Amino acid sequence: MYEKLLEQFRACEVGFTKHSDSVMFDESFNQISAKEIYNLECTSNDPVTMIAVTRHQYDVDKFPKYVDYIKNQLDIDTIYFGLWPGANRIEYDVLYVIDTVDDNTIQKHLNSHNLLNDGVSQEMALVISNDGTTKIIENSR
Repeated sequence: MYEKLLEQFRACEVGFTKHSDSVMFDESFNQISAKEIYNLECTSNDPVTMIAVTRHQYDVDKFPKYVDYIKNQLDIDTIYFGLWPGANRIEYDVLYVIDTVDDNTIQKHLNSHNLLNDGVSQEMALVISNDGTTKIIENSR
C-alpha cells in the first residue's frame, strides 16, 4: 500500500541532508507544502501545529499501525507523511495537525504517543503560520 510513498521518499532523499527542510506528503502521497497544509487545516487565521506519532522510523513497515492510531484512537481524519532530517538518518514520519498553538496542548500531544515508540516521546512539533513559514516547538518534558 505504501510503495508509492516509499518511491516518493526515496526520490526526495537524493541530496537530502540534516540541513534540509522537511518534505511533506498528503494521504494520496502527493507532495504538499506547509502553506497548503495550513490552508486545509486552519479554521481561523491562527497558526496550526503538526505532530508526528512516529519516532526514529526509517521505513514504512509500521505506517499502517500509526495511521490506524491517528484515525481510530485520536479520531483525526487527515494524516500527512513526511521526511525529516534526523541527526544521523532521514526519518520517515506520520503526522497530524491540531488547530492550536497552545503550549500545554502541544506538550500533551508530544508526550502522548510514547506507547507507539518504545517509550520515547516526541522532541518537537512544527507550527505552521498562514504564510507557510514554520517554527519548531521543543518538547519541554
